[in-house]
Amino acid sequence: MRRRLDTLPPLTLPDGYRCRCLQPGEEREWERVLNDCGELGHWDAERVERMLAGNIARERIWLICRGDQPVATACVCVHGVECEIGWVAVVPEYQGRRLGAQATLAACHAARGLGFREAFLLTDDFRVPALKTYLNLGFEPDYRHESHPGRWTAIRAALGLGSQE
Repeated sequence: MRRRLDTLPPLTLPDGYRCRCLQPGEEREWERVLNDCGELGHWDAERVERMLAGNIARERIWLICRGDQPVATACVCVHGVECEIGWVAVVPEYQGRRLGAQATLAACHAARGLGFREAFLLTDDFRVPALKTYLNLGFEPDYRHESHPGRWTAIRAALGLGSQE
């Protein structure tokens, strides 16, 4: 959870990069970024359309582009009164440049613009670099299941953070 969206830092993109929303007709580009990441399952036209027909609107899908080429993404998924930051992905050859953090931050700013005061995200334990990014952006573990304390102990150890304070 990120409990406060009113304290977000500004985006800081490297030279040559820009952030923008998905445009109509670019669904295949979003699909490509999600697939190229290699950690978010298989995406095809049907899955993209299902997501766009559900709780993700095109104007809430953020792309970080190198020139005109999308290389990172994150989106805002609205679940009634809750807001999820989801489907954060960076094309492997562009990883390590904080583009995932910037895409996540763009989605958080958009969530705040929609009137949300906080946001949550879901990810997998093995996505250790993503977990580090989210913690650095002010997201905190939300212990909703009995397995969460032990899992977070392991994640903190993998990140060299030690035990929970």
